[in-house]
Amino acid sequence: MKEIKQPFYRNKVAIFLSLLFILDSCVVAYYVLRSGYLTCSVGGSINFLETCYLSIAMILLGVLFVLIEQAREYGNKLYCQKLERRGKDG
Repeated sequence: MKEIKQPFYRNKVAIFLSLLFILDSCVVAYYVLRSGYLTCSVGGSINFLETCYLSIAMILLGVLFVLIEQAREYGNKLYCQKLERRGKDG
């Protein structure tokens, strides 16, 4: 039997987590590009707090990725249960 998946737009938690993932990815990209620019043009680098944020942000990206996958799986599970109940009732 073909596995039925919930439409992604109906899974609000996965959408919210995906938006956080995209936002965090953009911030990480900004700091990496800024670090490259400072190193090439001025010979400087980003400060300690920005380096700490990059370290934490990379861990956060991994955690968000796992949470998005779990939210999708759980949403699909609930969606399939809902369809099964409709099939039995209807």
